[in-house]
Amino acid sequence: MSNFNFGGIQPTVIVKDGTVSSREEHRIKAQEHDAERRRKHQDQQVAMSNQGVGADGGVARLGNQNMINQSSPRLVLWYQKQQIECLSEITMVAGAAGQLEPMFTLVCPKCLERRVPQGQAQLQVRNSHRAFSVDTSKGGPRQVHIGGGQQHIVMEHGKVSVNDIVRCSNTGCGWAVRITDSVVSEV
Repeated sequence: MSNFNFGGIQPTVIVKDGTVSSREEHRIKAQEHDAERRRKHQDQQVAMSNQGVGADGGVARLGNQNMINQSSPRLVLWYQKQQIECLSEITMVAGAAGQLEPMFTLVCPKCLERRVPQGQAQLQVRNSHRAFSVDTSKGGPRQVHIGGGQQHIVMEHGKVSVNDIVRCSNTGCGWAVRITDSVVSEV
């Protein structure tokens, strides 16, 4: 029997029907636990800020501001196979050499079906990796059906099209789509 050395990296084993090994399942759970711990810490900071008292007894203040609210322009993505609408925001993130670049996020439904936590089933589409364009002439107020069939009015930024295929990079997934005029079509 041989020992394989992968430079300290444990290989992921994909078993029948696209499920993952218990080691990979444990890694996913550990990442989700860490994310939950960080969300709880942030919620505590917000609560202290709302009370006006900091952890040191001084005046509490948060250093960042939520720039996205309900009236912010959004993308409305239509998942063709699942027949559902999903909202996404175009945000600016640090790219190469500290330059800001646009990015939007979409969720992989195949990963959700496999019970991957939603926080780990998100794909970031950065303009530097998968160039995209937004036709803002097709934007404006729009009625959407999100969550339980409830209707919401959102300010749609426009229709997004990605110049390349977008693929989920999660282990054992293989979900791949084209996005044209905000329609997400599996390939």
